[in-house]
Amino acid sequence: MRYTQTLAAMALGVALAAPAAYGQMFKQPDQKIDNADAAAMKQLAQANLNKIESGKAAVQKAHAKIEEHLQLAQRVASQHGAAVGGTSK
Repeated sequence: MRYTQTLAAMALGVALAAPAAYGQMFKQPDQKIDNADAAAMKQLAQANLNKIESGKAAVQKAHAKIEEHLQLAQRVASQHGAAVGGTSK
């Protein structure tokens, strides 16, 4: 019973707070964003784009390293296989 009351109170709190929080997230059409906010948003957007690009570069480098390590492993296996007289692939 207590659990149900607590859950109902939490749901009511969220329902009452949601319109106020939602209203603050968006500025009204007649309100303008000041220069400091605009500059901060531009900086955040640029930082996000930089992180995306660095992530893409990291993936490319990781793929190149994996391929390089696979080639090395194959070369070592074939050289050692040839050294002991067997064939290794």
